[in-house]
Amino acid sequence: MSRIIGEKIQRVKKTVEKLHIRQSNDSPNGTLTRQYGFIKFNENELDETTRVAQYIHLALATDAETVVKFMKDAWHLRTPDLIISIAGSTQHFDLSARLKKSFQLGLVSAAATT
Repeated sequence: MSRIIGEKIQRVKKTVEKLHIRQSNDSPNGTLTRQYGFIKFNENELDETTRVAQYIHLALATDAETVVKFMKDAWHLRTPDLIISIAGSTQHFDLSARLKKSFQLGLVSAAATT
């Protein structure tokens, strides 16, 4: 699994460079984002059956067309019907298991009703 994740990360990096995706609106000299990777939503050990989700942190000013191009090229996804953007503080914070679950359910509910 680690080989596959490594290959996916390299594809994301190349796509970020190709599309010039910045991390924030005020990135000095147009600094490209380096904040992308995988999220595991459960507490189980990582193995071949683990399902992980990919994420990227990008500038708020990134237009939807670039986001869709990124999703298709880097993540090999179809054109999405919906893009959910989560904006918040840049500070690190920990969520309790109950809040994590609530957040996950809220995202699923929002996507399902749209």
